[in-house]
Amino acid sequence: MTVQSKTAARPSSVTTGPIAGSRKIYTSPVGRPDIHVPFREIAALIGRHLDLPVASISAEEAYEHFGFLSVFGSLDNPTSSALTQKVLDWHPDGPGLIEDLDAGHYFQQ
Repeated sequence: MTVQSKTAARPSSVTTGPIAGSRKIYTSPVGRPDIHVPFREIAALIGRHLDLPVASISAEEAYEHFGFLSVFGSLDNPTSSALTQKVLDWHPDGPGLIEDLDAGHYFQQ
């Protein structure tokens, strides 16, 4: 996914759930909806807050647009803060990723 310029044509929709044939996991532990958040959901949220169109693009188009960095976006890399919480005795009590981004304070000018 890529956030495009305001002059680009707006797509009719962006899929935000499981895609047929996808190996991605769309389950989250109870109380932690910020784990396993697909990039396309983050991009769609950013596009909505910035009033920019968002479109799914192929791996080839991603490489043309982002170069070698596109490889990182294509990795299935579920991430957890469990080790950090254990080592630092850290107990996060703030909002999850999507809830925090959707609050809008990152997009204020």
